[in-house]
Amino acid sequence: MCPARDGEPPAAGAAIGVDVPQGAALEVAIVVYRPVLDELRACLLALDELRGPGAAVVVHLWHCDAGPQDTPGLPELLRQLQAAGTPLKPGGGAGNLGFGRAINALSPGLAASHLLILNQDAIPEPGALTRLWHEARHDDPRVAAWELRQIPYEHPKDYDPATGETGWFSGAAVLLRTDALRAVGGFEPRFFMYCEDVDLSWRLRCAGWRLRYLPQCAVVHRTYEHAGQVKPLAALQGYYANLCLRTRFAGRRCVREGIGALLREMRGRQPFAGRRRGIVTALLKFARDDRYFRRTRRAASDFEPCFNGWDYEQRREGAFHAFRAQAERQAPLPAATVLLRARGDAQALEEALRCIAGQTHAPLEIIVVGGTEPALHPVCSAWATRLPLRPLAEPPSATLQALAVVHAQADWWLILEDERTRLYADHLEVLLQAALDQGRLAAVSLTWLIEAEAADHAAAHRRHAPRQTLAGLPATRPTRLLHRNAPADPVYAEVEKTTAVCYAGSPAG
Repeated sequence: MCPARDGEPPAAGAAIGVDVPQGAALEVAIVVYRPVLDELRACLLALDELRGPGAAVVVHLWHCDAGPQDTPGLPELLRQLQAAGTPLKPGGGAGNLGFGRAINALSPGLAASHLLILNQDAIPEPGALTRLWHEARHDDPRVAAWELRQIPYEHPKDYDPATGETGWFSGAAVLLRTDALRAVGGFEPRFFMYCEDVDLSWRLRCAGWRLRYLPQCAVVHRTYEHAGQVKPLAALQGYYANLCLRTRFAGRRCVREGIGALLREMRGRQPFAGRRRGIVTALLKFARDDRYFRRTRRAASDFEPCFNGWDYEQRREGAFHAFRAQAERQAPLPAATVLLRARGDAQALEEALRCIAGQTHAPLEIIVVGGTEPALHPVCSAWATRLPLRPLAEPPSATLQALAVVHAQADWWLILEDERTRLYADHLEVLLQAALDQGRLAAVSLTWLIEAEAADHAAAHRRHAPRQTLAGLPATRPTRLLHRNAPADPVYAEVEKTTAVCYAGSPAG
């Protein structure tokens, strides 16, 4: 798959196991390195969800250790899974190639239209893979990747809440279109680990492909021991990769800025031992590879790289807001009614309803206040065939809270004052969980305000438009959660996480 060049992975040991059936729709790739047996078992067992009529699935296990025998109990587990009908295809075992090179090594034998890449400790939630596969099979053919949400800590990078389009995907849990992966040459072999997924994402975008984030499809991936943990290896590998990406996608000025920032990092407080030496090593390694990344530069007219310090893309607040896996919830989250005030912008209403439909915690019902207006009625009618939606004529001077008292079926109400507000997929889940955890009858979170015309909302995310955080008094925020029994001036659970975006521009027309 990768073009022959310096640094390409050598041929590894011959794979053993089943042959890939011709025309297989989906294959799975898991890079294995001394795994925790229970985590790998749970990951593999979750793949049974994909087995069924019309879903030929083969699971590739590429060993970057010495093979199954390197992990006590793993050979027996693999025998049990194969006896139960799981089509396993082990490979590798000849040394640690690193994540991206391992995927490249198994890629020439892929026969399926799609490849699901999972970390060995990424455990799909019940129903996630079924939904993921359905979404991919019915998506736009220009979409090359579908990223799953990680629990407990979601990566806080920005995405378009109406479409799920994102600037890059995490390689920990992602479904790729095989043709797209081949078209751009696979993963960059010079990245041993960390940032190879950002590089692949940006090369796909430069080639005209789109990337989507599907928060309703989740994996449990406990990659941090605690919130805010600093990982020395990730940081040091990330410095090198960041400079390489600046060279490949941005140019000399951006590279100089990165080198200057790294030199300043050396003079400051060191969060872990050996950091200064590691930075010097990263700089020397980059100096060796600089010419290669300049020679393989990538660009496109509608692609603009975003370097956010040593990270990438705009980042929402709340990087370490902890989500719960399905098995950890003591009880299901309660039902909620969404009340949305529509002000006559049909396009804005369409996108707002798309965001509500994509919530990780589905609302019991949606009441569109003003939805009976002639310009909005077709939008409401179309969505009412897919969602429990009711348009409501807007009484003069009635607040949404007053209307909820009369019309809402649920006891919890999500109040949306403007159809130009877009909810990130976790919005309702975050607010409900915060209210319950803190014993409050009301909750709010942070909202981004982006200056963008209605027709430019998608471009605002793709082009990293400037934004500010709205965090004023809870009662003045564009979206808030209230319980039926909340007093007139409730004490709010305030969540320091960006879960909505509001566009400040003229309406479409």
